[in-house]
Amino acid sequence: MTRRKWTVLTLFLILLIIVGIIFFYRYIHKGIWQETSEMREVIEQASLYNLDEQYVLNKYIWEDRYWILLAQSNVSEEMIYSAWSTQEQLAVLPYEEAMTKEEMLAHVEASKPYAQDIKLQPGYMYGQLVWEIKYKDTATEHLKIAFYRMTDGNFIDEYTIPKETRP
Repeated sequence: MTRRKWTVLTLFLILLIIVGIIFFYRYIHKGIWQETSEMREVIEQASLYNLDEQYVLNKYIWEDRYWILLAQSNVSEEMIYSAWSTQEQLAVLPYEEAMTKEEMLAHVEASKPYAQDIKLQPGYMYGQLVWEIKYKDTATEHLKIAFYRMTDGNFIDEYTIPKETRP
C-alpha cells in the first residue's frame, strides 16, 4: 500500500472512532436528557416560571428524587428557587432572600477550618430548600456532607461517609 492509502485509511479510522464516541455519549446521556425534558414540560404546564430565558434545572436526590429550579417568576418577574417533585412544586424561595453560593462558601470556610475540597449544591431536605456541602475533613480524613438552610445559613445536619463505602 502506498503512503496516500495509509493516510486515507488512518484518517477514516480516526473519524470512525470519533463518530463512535459521539454516538456512545449520546446513548449514555439519552435517559438523563429525556428525564430533564419531561420535568421541564411539567414546570412549563404549571405556567409559574419563564423557562424561555435563563434558568437552571438540576436533579437532586436525597430523601427522594427532587428537581431544583432557579428561574424568573411569571408573576413577580424576580429570580426564584423552587423545589419540585415529579408533579408538584414543594418549596419556593426568592433568590434575594437566599444565601448565595459565595456567601455560603465563606460561611462554611469560617465555621469549618479543616474543610477542604468544598463542593456546594442547592437541594431539598426536611421540607425546605438547603445548601448541601460536601467536603473532606483534613483533621479526621473523612468525607462529610453537611446541610444548611438556604434562607439564613443555619446548620441543619451533617453526615460522615464511612471509609469502607468510598471508591
